[in-house]
Amino acid sequence: MSKIRTASRRHAGLGWIAYDQQFRLRLAVDPTGTRFDKIDYELWLLYVGPSMQGAGAERVMIKNVLILITAGVLGILVRIGIIVLVVVVIILIICAGLLSAKRRLREIGDSCQAGPLLSRTRVWLGLNRVSDKDTLTQTFKSGKTHR
Repeated sequence: MSKIRTASRRHAGLGWIAYDQQFRLRLAVDPTGTRFDKIDYELWLLYVGPSMQGAGAERVMIKNVLILITAGVLGILVRIGIIVLVVVVIILIICAGLLSAKRRLREIGDSCQAGPLLSRTRVWLGLNRVSDKDTLTQTFKSGKTHR
């Protein structure tokens, strides 16, 4: 284990992590063939050796990590955008339904003399006209329907 620690200090980059992972995989396949106190030179040259120490390999790895992070952030933003869009559409549908109900109540109120309940509903929705104030006041006081 001290050799791996020394390698991590001497060699920049993350090759020693790949070496350790591959060494443990090889050890799991053949426990008698390798030991922790001996370095597997084949793996050492593949993962920790000079070929992995160039700045190009580290740049490629950093670039790949940045691409993954950017893709993740964009994915989250797209999901949030879709959720916001769905919420806005739902709100618009609800508002359209309320406007339709308001229009329908106005038609009902104009086509017949409505009872106190409908009059109260019209007042609550703000459908009363200035000329209707006296009629609505009388309706509330008397509690009778106009026919």
